[in-house]
Amino acid sequence: MNTETSINTPDLWSFSLRLYGSAGVKEACLSLQSSAGLDVCVLLSACWSAKVHSKAWTQSDVKMILAQSEAWRENVVLPLRNIRDYLKVSEATSELSPINRGLRKSVLDLELSAERQQLKMIEPMLRDQGNLSGLDNSQKSDVAGQNLKYYLGAISLPDNIDMPAVQRSFQILVEAAFGKIV
Repeated sequence: MNTETSINTPDLWSFSLRLYGSAGVKEACLSLQSSAGLDVCVLLSACWSAKVHSKAWTQSDVKMILAQSEAWRENVVLPLRNIRDYLKVSEATSELSPINRGLRKSVLDLELSAERQQLKMIEPMLRDQGNLSGLDNSQKSDVAGQNLKYYLGAISLPDNIDMPAVQRSFQILVEAAFGKIV
């Protein structure tokens, strides 16, 4: 299966796998997911659209992304994650630990497939939009940061959110996608 839309343009899934595997990104994404309720797929999409398509999001872009993907996330991805988390906790206290471990791995595979499908829902919305042209890496990095801020502004955050920690996690994402910009 071709995971590249062209030789030089990675699809959203391929980009997301590479970025998520970068130093600190997994931890940053999971922190944003658990503390702020942010969707890892949308976070990775914000960086992809800036890096690959020089796409600066608008508030309507974020609303469209959320409208298209939130029902899938709520009804498919999150229930699978809850099952996997339950199995992880019960694994430590159960005599069925080896069985739970195998089942948890199967549920994780389903969860990843569901996230891949969610990214496939998001990708065409961002690929078909107008692009900024002629941006250098530093400017694209700024666009990614702005995309993340638009996403943050479009959702309800917990009252006790640690905004400096959110900003640090955003910085980790952007630096992993674009390199450290001086």
